[in-house]
Amino acid sequence: MVERFTSGSGYSVLGVWLLCLCYLLPVANAEPLNIAVSQTPLSSPFFVAQKQNLFAKHGLDVKLIDVVGGHRAMNAVLEGRADFGTSSDMVITNAIRQAEAFNVLASFVQSPEDSVIIARKDRQISRIADLKGKTLGLTLRTSSHYYADTILLLNGMVPGDVNYRNVAPENMAATLASGEVDAVSTWQPWGLRTLEKLGSNGRAIKDVQAYTLTFNLVSATTDRARRHAQALLKVLIDAEAFINNRPHAARTIVADALQLPHDDLEKIWQYYLFSVRLDQSLLVTIESEFRWRNSINPPALPMGNLLDYFTPQVLHSLDADRVTLIH
Repeated sequence: MVERFTSGSGYSVLGVWLLCLCYLLPVANAEPLNIAVSQTPLSSPFFVAQKQNLFAKHGLDVKLIDVVGGHRAMNAVLEGRADFGTSSDMVITNAIRQAEAFNVLASFVQSPEDSVIIARKDRQISRIADLKGKTLGLTLRTSSHYYADTILLLNGMVPGDVNYRNVAPENMAATLASGEVDAVSTWQPWGLRTLEKLGSNGRAIKDVQAYTLTFNLVSATTDRARRHAQALLKVLIDAEAFINNRPHAARTIVADALQLPHDDLEKIWQYYLFSVRLDQSLLVTIESEFRWRNSINPPALPMGNLLDYFTPQVLHSLDADRVTLIH
């Protein structure tokens, strides 16, 4: 049976008090906490926290494990290699479908513009409709895949109108540059790197806003993760304040961490809203993605109670206004 931080359908006074007491007790971690962090601007709060010594400020000894893609961060958590990880809503959906054991603590960034289609100009692709009959590289069962399906539907097409090819995010630029595919569906910073690789032959296409991606803090279901969850959320809230109050300094930290040209990062920085929250909209997104996964991977799996995977009490104990999840 999977252990969760929560149970039932409401906050009992005694239950919340006991849970908060567990998190409020000062506990120093005897060995470094392992946090799997996807190498993307979405993970900016973690790069800022490391540079500004925010982990130490809140009594945490942390080791950041660099991974490419939120799906790999989630795998590190599920496989016991990390206590916490950074994962997109789609990655969370996939893990829920597999009835994996993990918890969602909070979202820390939203972006309606992080996902992007990059096309080769020499393949006569200037709008989404031009993808019909073409080959599109994407990373299957991730936000890259969901975004591609969604934007095609919003442009009067169906996924079958385009030939999909599975491509790892770090291989997007090389695969498109070699001409193996006509376009790719990816996320940042791979979108920027792909455009840089193609030079004048690359084009970013966004006919409509198809999807708002969230990046979220997920945790293992261990006592160790439970003991340090509140302190880690305090770190992210401090990092949020730094990012929003000192955006130039934050961009410098993130550009250096990701080895991105500062000017390139500045072009996409406006796409990100950094805010530590746990909102009802995340649940709605996951429900939509769950149905989408069932449609592309029959037979359909039962959705169950998605709330079992959310742990709003931890963030609620810090700032109730940051939680709008209806529980």
